[in-house]
Amino acid sequence: MIKQTILAIAFATLATSLSAQDYITFDLGGGLQNISFKNDQGDKKVGFGFDTQLGYRHFFNDNWGAGIGVGFKTFAGKTTVNFNHNEQNGEDPAILAEHKERNYLTEYSSVEEKVKLSAVDIPIGGYYQRSFNDKWSMCAGLNIFVTIAASSKFESESGNVTVRAEYPSYKQTAQDVPAHGLGTYSGFSGSPDLKKLAVGLGAEYTMYYALSDCLDLGMGISGAYRFSDLKNQNFESLYDEDARTYNGITQSKLCDAVRLVNLTATVGIRYHLPSK
Repeated sequence: MIKQTILAIAFATLATSLSAQDYITFDLGGGLQNISFKNDQGDKKVGFGFDTQLGYRHFFNDNWGAGIGVGFKTFAGKTTVNFNHNEQNGEDPAILAEHKERNYLTEYSSVEEKVKLSAVDIPIGGYYQRSFNDKWSMCAGLNIFVTIAASSKFESESGNVTVRAEYPSYKQTAQDVPAHGLGTYSGFSGSPDLKKLAVGLGAEYTMYYALSDCLDLGMGISGAYRFSDLKNQNFESLYDEDARTYNGITQSKLCDAVRLVNLTATVGIRYHLPSK
């Protein structure tokens, strides 16, 4: 009985090794690659980006396998804000007199902010493949994604921020006084302080057309949602009147979380590694 079991395992292992196949894949493409965040004071538009990925696939038999990859993705998101923000009971240090109390009256007029992020993606997953005929085959997979943010930035493409101040002690409202940080400002840019690591789940489906015995042309679609929140700062105001800096939507209390999501179309090649 023990001999029969050992022989069965040996034959199964041999059969698996005989039908095992290794591939190297290279894909590039683009599509909806969005920096997802909520904007409580304006409109939000989805963003688009590009994707490139190098992968390794090992199939244990004709149908089932596992693999790992490394890729580079760009993400984007755009929002427009229109609202007024009043900050009460502040103090103006530029006033030399005794009464320094002031209330800031800040108006955001169609400030269109674009956020960009580039990242390195590492998908690890399981795959199922099937051949339809001598030329056509498919491969589908489920992946766990580890995403490492490489760089990020924001910039305002239009609109402006107008800062006025109300001085209760003097019963005056001031505007266009640069020494006191009052005026109209635009053209903001900077690098948001975001977390660097995100984890998510994804899926892919690719149709392959055999160009030769060892090379296939692939056309596919993939999607992934990274449920990790990248938000790292939570400034009270979008524009800091005292520091005279624009913090950016992803660092302010106007949004509650920053996540990455993509739905990408790709084209690529699959190379059949020689069997051992």
